Amino acid sequence: MDALTELRALVDRLARKGEPPSELPHLRWGRSTQTSRPNDATEESMTALIAVVLQGEKRSALGSHAFTCGAGDLLVASMKAPLPGQITRASAREPFLAVGLLLRPALVASLLLKAPDLPPGATPLAVATGKASDELLDALRRYVRLVEAPADIPVLAEAIEREMLWRVMQGPHGAALRNIGLANSSLARISRAIDRLQERFAEPVRVAELARVAHMSEPTFNRHFRQATAMSPLQFTSCCACRRHESASWRAEPT
Repeated sequence: MDALTELRALVDRLARKGEPPSELPHLRWGRSTQTSRPNDATEESMTALIAVVLQGEKRSALGSHAFTCGAGDLLVASMKAPLPGQITRASAREPFLAVGLLLRPALVASLLLKAPDLPPGATPLAVATGKASDELLDALRRYVRLVEAPADIPVLAEAIEREMLWRVMQGPHGAALRNIGLANSSLARISRAIDRLQERFAEPVRVAELARVAHMSEPTFNRHFRQATAMSPLQFTSCCACRRHESASWRAEPT
């Protein structure tokens, strides 16, 4: 059985039982037998993660950039950006299925220490999509299998997480992932400014303050912010105000 087929069966079965176990706090999965409305808020709307659609189809957007992911497609969300989405293909017979891993910048940084020659690149868009490699799917399969082998989690979980991140870092969408592991990269600085926005969500925050948090001048901050999010800080804040609640996209449906 190939990795995608096995992952589809695993996630379909496990998601019917509920959420991922607390022993694997960075694992996410989703199952839906119904399509959703356009622009539904999702957990990944404000979460940095890598995710693979296993079955069905989902459309997402970041600013003016639209993304469609079908079976076997990878989505890399390298920072906490509002990412409204719509499940466009799902049914009781063939539910929408997806599996993801929350990103930890410290773990990415530890991998960069092992591969200093990997270039960070320019400020990338915070979201990228493409086909998941066979190597990534194999690692994901072994990671999800740990749910049913809890005794292996303390020994194997972080090693497989590192492998998954490494596979993505070496691929065509690795620049965004490499950037979040570098404390002084433009993407990491923009992420810190977004954290400040979230901390003070109910209060007005000036762009000058966000630029100081990012250790950039205002013009430089605005330029890098638009490169990463395809939005101005004001547009980004407005989008965040509409995405404060999670939907069921990364949750199991009740059975």
